[in-house]
Amino acid sequence: MSEFDETAKTLAFDAPNSYVGRSVTRPNARRLTQGRGQYVDDIVLPRMVHVAYVTSDPRTRTHGS
Repeated sequence: MSEFDETAKTLAFDAPNSYVGRSVTRPNARRLTQGRGQYVDDIVLPRMVHVAYVTSDPRTRTHGS
């Protein structure tokens, strides 16, 4: 038997902390649905620098033309 099968046997889906098949309370749901969430892209730090990489597209490359 594989290690996965052994692990699957020991999982207790009826444990008190199991969220499988249950509604989960999301305390920040209202804030996020109203567009007031803060994401990594929203963070601004002092001396922050942005970078963009531009690479050539190999499909448009011409050889010897």
